[in-house]
Amino acid sequence: MLKARGPALALVAAPVVLILMAWFDTTVVHGASQQAAATFDMSQVGLVVGLGMTLVAGAVLALALIAWRSRSVAVGVVYAVVGAYLALQVWIIWTFAAQINDTPPVLPEPFLSAVTNLYHATDGPLNAVGIIGAGMLVAGVAVIARSFRHRSGASAPR
Repeated sequence: MLKARGPALALVAAPVVLILMAWFDTTVVHGASQQAAATFDMSQVGLVVGLGMTLVAGAVLALALIAWRSRSVAVGVVYAVVGAYLALQVWIIWTFAAQINDTPPVLPEPFLSAVTNLYHATDGPLNAVGIIGAGMLVAGVAVIARSFRHRSGASAPR
């Protein structure tokens, strides 16, 4: 029972953190930026951006620690795949979901809508979700590498 808690926590924590940071970036930071543009007062947006950057760094470290402590290859794979998608989301939009010069998008309609909606839901001034995704990718690869290293008999420092 205790062994299952680590992977479960890692798989629940990631979406919760991503949703909260997407909300903060797209609502709070974006709202502060609009307020600053309207009033020419940058003090509020400066504070919100600083807080946001600190939250992003903390989220990356927290998710990396949770993934590392889970010691689960499944968590590593999920973090690597989801993290790669989120880190490369802008490239995916422009390469596969954008209509450029009357050329239709590469993705078929159900995927096109899903990719576009996810992008618009997570695209904020800080790019918090993309940065956290990059951290998840690195953490996922580290967890997978740790598992292979452990299975090959090499001793890993603890």
